[in-house]
Amino acid sequence: MIFDIFQKDAFVFYNISEPEKSLAHVKALNENHQLYESMLSSPILVNGEDTIEKYFSFNDTVGNGWLKKEIRKKLGLASSFDHK
Repeated sequence: MIFDIFQKDAFVFYNISEPEKSLAHVKALNENHQLYESMLSSPILVNGEDTIEKYFSFNDTVGNGWLKKEIRKKLGLASSFDHK
């Protein structure tokens, strides 16, 4: 699920089952300035505003509160106000 939200090239993913892979990645970033800059310039979110709406819109000011409204609907708490 993490790669549905965050670009895999924008951070170092630490897999507890394969720590050597992550440590090698950190070492490569430390030794290769161009690789490091490339990672820093990668977009953080997979689908930008769509990702924000889908995963982070618990508040009406973020993604028009889409996620909050969906959760409220599933819990049977939706009101007519939520459908705006």
